[in-house]
Order: sequence, then C-alpha cells, then structure tokens
Amino acid sequence: MAILRVPNSASLLSGTIDQDLIIVPSGLTNMITVYGLQGSDTVELLAGDESAKDILLEAQGGPDQIMFSGIILGSGMIRG
Repeated sequence: MAILRVPNSASLLSGTIDQDLIIVPSGLTNMITVYGLQGSDTVELLAGDESAKDILLEAQGGPDQIMFSGIILGSGMIRG
C-alpha cells in the first residue's frame, strides 16, 4: 500500500496498481488531477473551509473510497 500526497495545486498524481491512500491536503485542492489506477484506493480531500475547483478524480479499479471533509466542490469530475 502506497501513501501518496498531492505536492501542490495544479498537480497530476497517479497511484499504483495496488491499494493506495491518496491525500489532498488543505490548500492544495485546486486544479488537481488524480488517477487511482487499479486496487482499492482511498482518496481524502481535506480542505477545511476552502473551495475546490477544477478537480479531475478517476479512482478506477476495485472498490474505492472517496472522502470529503469540510469542502465546497466548485467544479470538477469524479469517476469511481
């Protein structure tokens, strides 16, 4: 299992073919693209009271969990 963290806004992050924990920290939720690839992935968007815009999240593969905490999703596409 890999633990991956989005490094900054406007990032593209790809998971592995196994289970991944992908963390999108507060302040880095704008213009990100996340590909979970295969495996049962968990994606956590931890934005506090910020808004998230232009997100592309493709979990793909096995049964995935996508968790939002205190986030206002302005625009984007989420595919499980």
